[in-house]
Amino acid sequence: MDSIRITQENIPTLQERIKALRRFAFGDKYDANNPKHQLSNDEKWVIGNDTIEINFPNTGANSYSIDDFLRYTDDLGDIKVEGHYIFAGSTVQVPINYPVSGPMDIVFKSANYTMRMVFAPFLVNLIDTQWGNFTKREYYAIEIFNPYGIPDYMYPEVRKMVNRILYYLSNNAKKNFHIHPIPNDNTQSWAEMNQGVTEITLEKLPFSSPLLRMYREALSRSNNIFARYIQFYKMIEVVSPLALKEKMYHELFDELKNHSGQYNLNNLTSIEQSVNRYNKTIQEAVLAATVLKHCVYNIKDLYTSLPDPIKQKCAKDLNMDISKDLSNVYSSGLSVVYDKVGSILYATRRGIAHFKSVYQFTGDECKEADMDQLNVFMEKVCSSLITWNNKQPDHIRIKD
Repeated sequence: MDSIRITQENIPTLQERIKALRRFAFGDKYDANNPKHQLSNDEKWVIGNDTIEINFPNTGANSYSIDDFLRYTDDLGDIKVEGHYIFAGSTVQVPINYPVSGPMDIVFKSANYTMRMVFAPFLVNLIDTQWGNFTKREYYAIEIFNPYGIPDYMYPEVRKMVNRILYYLSNNAKKNFHIHPIPNDNTQSWAEMNQGVTEITLEKLPFSSPLLRMYREALSRSNNIFARYIQFYKMIEVVSPLALKEKMYHELFDELKNHSGQYNLNNLTSIEQSVNRYNKTIQEAVLAATVLKHCVYNIKDLYTSLPDPIKQKCAKDLNMDISKDLSNVYSSGLSVVYDKVGSILYATRRGIAHFKSVYQFTGDECKEADMDQLNVFMEKVCSSLITWNNKQPDHIRIKD
């Protein structure tokens, strides 16, 4: 589809839109003699151009496509601000922080919705101007567009979309992307956006859940290795009730399926043993190990991210050299590794939580010098937990 360009015929429409924009941005404070209130100079418009330059007081001059400009200004009277979300007919923009350098040219698509990262977001700049905030800064935002409009009842779903996109960005950059009403003032140099656009189907992202927010919260604790670890460990605690019950249900189902229509003492004993195993797994000391066994399928890949001293402890319990990887370790040996790593994770969490109280250290606690590397491992574990949760049936899955 060809983009709209400036023509002699549509210049009056563009001029009317600029006038309406000034009224919306400045209201009765509009001063025709104030150059900062002009927003755009029609004398600089060039016939045939497909962009228009808008000079917001807080961000300076930025170019917008004519298509986008007409969409953003289609009905200024309908613009609503809810929390940090700016709703304008068919478009929503929500300002976010930007903890990386350079552009991220990514487009997310789902049914009638198109979502993208935008620099110098028009609606955010407009609202900031209307509120009288003229501090120089650069804004970034997630923009959601539906050509058929975004009705009020879809607002909760829009928030879930944003949560999923923020998780995707955070997971890929290993930095915490989050909604940010006042983005950083630091000026960043942007490379020319001429690389190919990465297009992602929204359905491929994890469902919106508290786990996505907890993951991003952990990434945000970059200046405190212990707080980051505790936040990651909380995700294990949140997942554990669901994981452990599902494990027990599978065991009970197998027992009931195999009893051949008749119960005998062995059947009942097996069921009792399953319940007893469940009661043991909900104890804090073995909780982490049980969650790892049940939810983390790629432990062989994750193992290489553990600090070397922890690998040495696993090797000692297994009585074999696994200093590099687990390529030669199979089912029974993996169970030993799960148990040891789970014990270390639990001991480390207790050691941090009870650091200033009377606490008997077990020797399994991770040393402070290795906490950064352990957090690398925990980040991968928690990503696996999110993947595991995403695969659960809707009536079981942890969700918003």
